[in-house]
Amino acid sequence: MKAQITLAVVSILAALSAAGATTGWQPVNDLTSGGSVREVADFAVATHNHWVPLHQLRLVQVDTAELKVVVPNVNAVYQLVLTTVDGGVGGVGTQQFKAVVGVVTLRSGQNVKTLLSFLPKLI
Repeated sequence: MKAQITLAVVSILAALSAAGATTGWQPVNDLTSGGSVREVADFAVATHNHWVPLHQLRLVQVDTAELKVVVPNVNAVYQLVLTTVDGGVGGVGTQQFKAVVGVVTLRSGQNVKTLLSFLPKLI
């Protein structure tokens, strides 16, 4: 079921984007720990950790965030630059990643998130 929802989220975002129903990337200024950006960042790191169990990460901070609204109040895509630390024993080295997360708000008001990419940030 979750795979079907994930596929639906990606399909909806792709179709709406292709139809030109998007705005450009807008910077998000509120990067506080209680905001929706932090929730999306936590989701991105948790999803990475689920899929790559031998390379566990811990989120240190959100460095930058951008938002592209696909359909107002329904679909959005977040593009984040995250600083993480290796979550293993003695993990002290920090590393930056660029994460892209799609968010669809269902009729019930529930947000469904999909990690679209999670790659090391190239300097």
